[in-house]
Amino acid sequence: MYAGPLFPNCSTVSSLVEDGPVFTDLKIFNRKILYSSNDSVNDRVTFTHDCGHGCLFDVQHDPSELHDLAGDPEHATRLQKMKLHLSQVSLFSPDRGNMTSLACQSGVHNGGYYGPFVHADNFYTNVAPPSIAQRIKDRAYMELVKKFNSTEAQAQVVEKFERTYQTNFGHNLYFKGLDSCKQESVAGLHDFEELIPL
Repeated sequence: MYAGPLFPNCSTVSSLVEDGPVFTDLKIFNRKILYSSNDSVNDRVTFTHDCGHGCLFDVQHDPSELHDLAGDPEHATRLQKMKLHLSQVSLFSPDRGNMTSLACQSGVHNGGYYGPFVHADNFYTNVAPPSIAQRIKDRAYMELVKKFNSTEAQAQVVEKFERTYQTNFGHNLYFKGLDSCKQESVAGLHDFEELIPL
């Protein structure tokens, strides 16, 4: 991904709709929504680059990650050390169970927060009783949750969203107001090797 040291930045905001980068993990009802039905367009706007057996970039001198050094024999040892380190990193990816409307209901009853959680006794402060206006909003929200709690209703929503989203109109509608250009300096960038001793 050609991110650069400041991402998103003014160039990414101005070219977002046409050239990306767009979200790679946009989901509705746990179904992945693609920017386009064309795979090559998706790769272009998500800045997907096939690293094969690994990519290596000198982010200090090549902050936009345009020049892959993985094939350079001079960097072979460094690449192997970094790959070994990454192979020993454990990713926290717990089983999150199946989607259920009970989570939404629980959030409404907890004042807009998910929970309660296992092994989190005395974690929550008491939630003030909702106002009449909030109870009306909560009831309307739960009616919507019930309406979309069937896989058939969810499939219809996803299909309609996808049909609109995968058009120029949908891209403009969704991305135009998503971000704005604010000039600011970049501080605190670290070289990868400072973070991980090799």
